[in-house]
Amino acid sequence: MIDIPAFLYRRTNGVKTEPVITGNVKPRRKKIKPPKAKKWKGAERVNLMLADQCPRIGSGNRYVWAKRGVKWVYLADNYGGRGKLDVRTFTLAKKRG
Repeated sequence: MIDIPAFLYRRTNGVKTEPVITGNVKPRRKKIKPPKAKKWKGAERVNLMLADQCPRIGSGNRYVWAKRGVKWVYLADNYGGRGKLDVRTFTLAKKRG
């Protein structure tokens, strides 16, 4: 264990005490839900490997909600970013991810 100097502890007047951890130590995970609009009913959560195809969502490995249409696949992430890809680009990005 690391030896922490006494002056770094609060309200101790030079006496070493152990730091107190309050509250729940484990962060609670929020259940990830699709967007609430009627358009997103039936959307699936997929892992995509994006380069620069959809700049509003970002690049790299991303978990997004995807709603497939005839020509376009509409995408939404958990932070409010929206975008669309054509079906062919989507299938290529899905295979890589």
